[in-house]
Amino acid sequence: MSALFFKKNQPKSVPEKEPKGKKPEKEMDTVVLAKGTARGLNIHVIKHPHYSEKTSLLEQQNKYVFRVNPSVNKTQIKQTVEKMYNVSVEKLNIINYPAKTRKYRGRVLSQPSRWAKAIVTLKKGFKINLGSQ
Repeated sequence: MSALFFKKNQPKSVPEKEPKGKKPEKEMDTVVLAKGTARGLNIHVIKHPHYSEKTSLLEQQNKYVFRVNPSVNKTQIKQTVEKMYNVSVEKLNIINYPAKTRKYRGRVLSQPSRWAKAIVTLKKGFKINLGSQ
């Protein structure tokens, strides 16, 4: 019978409440490595160089074109290019291309994903060898 009731002089054990504003700290090393970084670079920022006639003409003006993830910003692209190719970036422009639905006779066939193109202008004296020449 004593197991069903608490004695009056024994306090009940109350679990400690965590403050609402603070989130538990995470180990950054394991999280960063799991998201796909290599040597401190986020490999999901730049997909690959973009080759065309226009980009080959832009290389003569010290401008290089890359296909990038559309959700990244200019700062992330600039840092990644500077670390990957060991160059100094002067200017950066981003062109976003929306997803377009392809229709045939009123039916939706497919919707290719959106993508973005980054035009990177390097400072004088810096070059990137992309293997296009």
